[in-house]
Parts: sequence; structure tokens; C-alpha cells
Amino acid sequence: MGSAWQASAAMASGIQRVLMVNQLVGKANMQVVAQLKAHYRAVDFICCVDSEVNVRALSTFFADQGQTLDVLIELGVPGGRCGCRSVNDALALAQRVSDLPGLRLRGLELYEGVLHGDDPQPQVEALLQQAAALACRMEPLVDGEFILTGAGTVWYDVVCNIWLAAAKPRRCRIVIRPGCYITHDRGIYDLAQQELIARDPIACDLAGDLTSALELMAMVQSVPEADRAVVNFGKRDCAFDAGLPQPIAHYRNGQELALRAESIVSTGIMDQHCMLRLAPGSDVQVGDILLFGTSHPCLTFDKWKTLLLVDDDYNVLDELDTLF
Repeated sequence: MGSAWQASAAMASGIQRVLMVNQLVGKANMQVVAQLKAHYRAVDFICCVDSEVNVRALSTFFADQGQTLDVLIELGVPGGRCGCRSVNDALALAQRVSDLPGLRLRGLELYEGVLHGDDPQPQVEALLQQAAALACRMEPLVDGEFILTGAGTVWYDVVCNIWLAAAKPRRCRIVIRPGCYITHDRGIYDLAQQELIARDPIACDLAGDLTSALELMAMVQSVPEADRAVVNFGKRDCAFDAGLPQPIAHYRNGQELALRAESIVSTGIMDQHCMLRLAPGSDVQVGDILLFGTSHPCLTFDKWKTLLLVDDDYNVLDELDTLF
């Protein structure tokens, strides 16, 4: 989870272990979590910390409530996202957490996905090895199970391989967080999965593969030029930060039409319109239905309150509520 509100949705849905991979800041958000902890007493809720200012604020608030907040130290990288910028800073903060009332140290968190470049894998591996060594130094400050967590949807194989082989706390639970496997996509995460399969022999041995399951249905509303069409979705309806949705199927009057590769290509997007380039000979008419594959599903999910679950023939089987 990324926020106190998302944590509340998870608990209301029956989730018993909720990791908010973010800092809990602001008294209003602290109050939400305090109320959740009081209501869902059996739920294991954990959040992240990376500064003494936040740690002291959390300690004061939850000690005054007569509650204990479980936290992970977040380890970051220079120029990255949140997180302590050095091992020494992280270790000092861990000691501070263990000394304060109202807090309980549970382990260490990172997000390696902030590392980019032509060949980021060596940087990712170095960060993971650094984290494992830090976890061993933090072990005396953690009672019971030590949580060591990382891994977005791109590097989860590398995270597992490095941490399984590394020295780590005796009672260590490795938690990976590749969320986009739920629907996959036809863009950045499909590319990442193909790279994973190419580099990891274990992935090659697994039966099956991830398949894109999130599609956008739109209608052609205008064909103003022979090589140009406009469909009725836009930035308000789908992700566009990692490539535009691209057509994967074409229907007219309930019948599927052949769709040649690159014959219809999304080239531009506005708030409520997407512009398509039509190859010579393309048969596209106003009222046609086009299905689009997406890239970066997270930013499509959060634009819809309800998704339709369909079968292979696009018969609607169920409605799925989203809680972003």
C-alpha cells in the first residue's frame, strides 16, 4: 500500500498483513492508522521511516495513544526517492527507533526500481548486497522476525537471487512486491518480463508466462482524413506516461475484423481523444470498436471505479470495484 487510505481499503477487504511502503506523515494520517489499529486488532500494519523528525513525531503520537507502531527503516540511494542515503544514517535511525516509546523496529525496506541507466543491474545488485549487510547489523535491534523487503515488477528475480544467497538475520522473512503481475501489460512490464526471462534460468523453467489482462475498449468517433482517425478515450481514461495504448483488436457490428500489424497506431493523446495513424488501405469507420493494450497498468487502474471482468469473447462475467 502507498497511503493510509489504501491501508484502510486493504483492511476492510480482509487483508491481515498490510505493509504501507511509505512514510506516515501528518497527524490526520496518523489518526487514521491509530483508528485502524484499534478497529482491526489482528492486522499486522507496518510503515516506513527515513528521518528522525518523522520518527519523533510518530513516537509522540502513538505513545500518547497507548499504541505501538511497527516500522521499517527505508534505505535509499542518492538522487532517488525516499530512504536514508547511507548505511550509517540508516543504522543510526534504527537505533533511535529502538530507543523511543510507541515504536517497534521490524526490519529494512528499499525500492531498487529507482536505479536506471544503460545497465543498472550492477547498481541494483550492489544496493541489495549493501542492504543484506545492513540487515545483519540491525538484527540485534529487532525482536523476532526480521522483515527484509524490496523488489518491484522489474528486478524481483535479482532481489530474490541476491538475498537468498547473502548472509542475513537468522529469522529473516524476505518480502517481494512485484504488483503489476496482477494484470501485466503490453508495454514496459512486458519488456521487463522478457528481459527477466532472458537473464534468469529459473524463469525459463517455469511453466506459462504473464499475459496482459487489462484492456481498454473505445469507439471510433471521427475519421476526418484518410490516414487519421480519432477514438473516444484520452488522458482521463488511461496511462500515457510509458507509451500510448495501442490497438490489439478491431470490431464492427459485433464481428472481429483482421488487424494488420502497424496498420492502426496511436500517435497522440489529449484529455478525451486519442489520435490514430491509419496505414494505406485500412478499413476504419465511425462507430467501429477498437480494443487497446496498455502500458503501466497502475495509472489506468486509478482512473476507473469499476472494471469489467470478461471472457475470451468479451461477455461480461462480473464487475470489479477499484479502491485507489
